[in-house]
Amino acid sequence: PCERVARIFEIAGRSVRRWYDLFKSSGHVISGGRVKKKKHDPELVDFISSYVKDHPTFYMEELQCEVNEEGVEFYNNLINELLASGITHLVTLYHLDLPLALQTDAILAPGRKCKLQTEAYLAGHNLLLAHARAVKVYRNKFQAAQKGGIGITLDCKGDHPQVLKDRCGLRLPKFTIEETKLLKGSSDFFGLNHYGTNYTEPRLLETA
Repeated sequence: PCERVARIFEIAGRSVRRWYDLFKSSGHVISGGRVKKKKHDPELVDFISSYVKDHPTFYMEELQCEVNEEGVEFYNNLINELLASGITHLVTLYHLDLPLALQTDAILAPGRKCKLQTEAYLAGHNLLLAHARAVKVYRNKFQAAQKGGIGITLDCKGDHPQVLKDRCGLRLPKFTIEETKLLKGSSDFFGLNHYGTNYTEPRLLETA
């Protein structure tokens, strides 16, 4: 997994990632080779990408990003090779591959000014609205030409499940009618993350 996520940020000009710092602290970092091997084994690609791969340098003070043109070219070439090999690629926008600076030095987090009873629901609420608005922009400006699709592994009825409303009450933010309409149908496909499987077998009890 280290080779998959650590990459070779020194070569590609990318900033240090959260995953790299995690594995480095545990002493299990191995040298990555995705950049070097990508022309030889596109079929082995476990495609993980995020918006920050194209914006590796994040200036916290000015809140500006500097585009890594080499990184853009790398992923553009990689996608072309995947398509040429008959491989359909899926890009995950968040896969624990954010710059470490956003975790250690970020100034955008609300801190403890938010109420603990509601901040998790507010985060989920805003996440859904951000997704819906991003889908709207993509469908209006890019989908016709690119033929792409956007999916989200969440409830897509346009509102919170009734059981959540009943249990959380006033702590749960409410969607406006316009926001509900925006959310409905904002997924082109269903995605399911699966990281591991445990098998069990029935044990027959002997009768006396």
